[in-house]
Amino acid sequence: MRILFYSRQIKRDTMADKFKVLVFTWNVGGISLCETDDQLEADYKRTKLTNFKGKCTSSQFFDPVSTEIVKSQPGLVAISTQNEPNSDSHFHSIYLPNAMGNLGFTALKRERVTGPDGSVRMSIFVRNDEHKHITNTTTEMLNKTYGQNGQRTVRCKIGTKISEGIGAYVYHEHYGHFAFAAIYIPDGVKKLNVGDNLSPKVAREAIKAANKICLIGINNWLQLDSMGEYAPDYVFLFGDFNYNIEVGKATGEQVTGKYSTTAISNFRGGDELAQAMKEIPLKGYLEGIDDNGPEFEPTFNHLVGRPSSCYTKKGLGETADTCFESGEVGWRDRILFKEPDSNTSAIHCTKYERVDNLQISNSNHTAVIGCFNISRNF
Repeated sequence: MRILFYSRQIKRDTMADKFKVLVFTWNVGGISLCETDDQLEADYKRTKLTNFKGKCTSSQFFDPVSTEIVKSQPGLVAISTQNEPNSDSHFHSIYLPNAMGNLGFTALKRERVTGPDGSVRMSIFVRNDEHKHITNTTTEMLNKTYGQNGQRTVRCKIGTKISEGIGAYVYHEHYGHFAFAAIYIPDGVKKLNVGDNLSPKVAREAIKAANKICLIGINNWLQLDSMGEYAPDYVFLFGDFNYNIEVGKATGEQVTGKYSTTAISNFRGGDELAQAMKEIPLKGYLEGIDDNGPEFEPTFNHLVGRPSSCYTKKGLGETADTCFESGEVGWRDRILFKEPDSNTSAIHCTKYERVDNLQISNSNHTAVIGCFNISRNF
């Protein structure tokens, strides 16, 4: 791993030009995203809607992302939310285009796919001064290859459990072909129809097997490993992967909110997704700064309405009970990336963090943000 990273680092350091990409993902936990920054206004608007069900949170949850965009000035921004109920929310169609427009960005793609366990939504934006480099001729070819507007949606059904994915493809005349794929793999073993009264270990193994099958299907349909002239040069795969942290392989025991250790690194060996990344279809993907994976608290299973002390907490330990539920815990929300095999381009993750605030605390998931430098020799 270290030798592999060292060779990648040499490749990156010898490339002068850099293009930046920002990715944000959040499982909203079944709440609706309002298209206003004012929570009182949002609540009032929702009382007027006879078909609206459940809670909603104001768009202030997006403030940390706006701050990072202003700071880092990425050329491309990908934003995905998962598990939002079927509602008339216009966050992706109204709020985001307006907010990103004020930051100097233009909407390129917007897509959603909806299932019984909620929807996956993804929006892609380009910085205005980079828009001229999104070439029309190649974009037309991408549209023919990947579908209308260079976008695809997919569902994977095992039993009655349905996972979803969205692929969006962007061609930059200097940096090549970017593939962004947002996924949502719901929780729960009962919908797999594998029988009742399973031991925790067997139930978890069934969930991991179903995760893998759906990841293979989503990967193949979205053509993330496609060959040919328009194969992706850079792939970003992100969303809710439905993997937990396991601490007892013999028993299938899971890390819960009631643990006492304060070292996040102690749980890395039990990270189910890290193990899955050793096999297809995730083999070859990288994650985090220097490929170290998540170096932040687990993103699931947080208390809904948790106190503000949980938002910036870096360690785990005696206060975990105030931030986490007592059930399973995991880094379910992730951003993976795959860089080219050639020596002409490389991806360097410069920031990988969880995001939490008053609005995000309405969900039992925290959000994740990733910043990346694309380096290329011309």
